[in-house]
Amino acid sequence: MLEVHNHLVTEFSYADVVERLFREFNGQHPLPMIVDVVRACLTDLEGQVPPGALAELLERSARQRLTFT
Repeated sequence: MLEVHNHLVTEFSYADVVERLFREFNGQHPLPMIVDVVRACLTDLEGQVPPGALAELLERSARQRLTFT
């Protein structure tokens, strides 16, 4: 498991979010940028959402930011 800001997010779920967004944006954004956006969203969501909702809200939040970047 990967510990991120007092939340436990499995490496698989974190990597899964990054991979799905990378495929979805199909080269519009470089991979390092997507990773940075997902990390920033995770930091923003820290303590704001129930752990069970974190993965879904993380992906939605990152998608929103990438759409308008």
